[in-house]
Amino acid sequence: MFHDVQKGVTEIANYNGYLVELAKQIGLKAPWNETCVEIIENLSASRQKGSFKHLDKLFELLPK
Repeated sequence: MFHDVQKGVTEIANYNGYLVELAKQIGLKAPWNETCVEIIENLSASRQKGSFKHLDKLFELLPK
């Protein structure tokens, strides 16, 4: 997926986005999946390389 992100086209919505929609249909939340979609779509839109700093949003979701 690394090269897809740099090209600006990914299938993140087909996988994680689909799981988010399924969760919504049955009244659940999927914060990790939602965040993954957000991160990858932002990287793809700006054609950035990923880095560990992008994982901070996911780390914030961990129980404390």
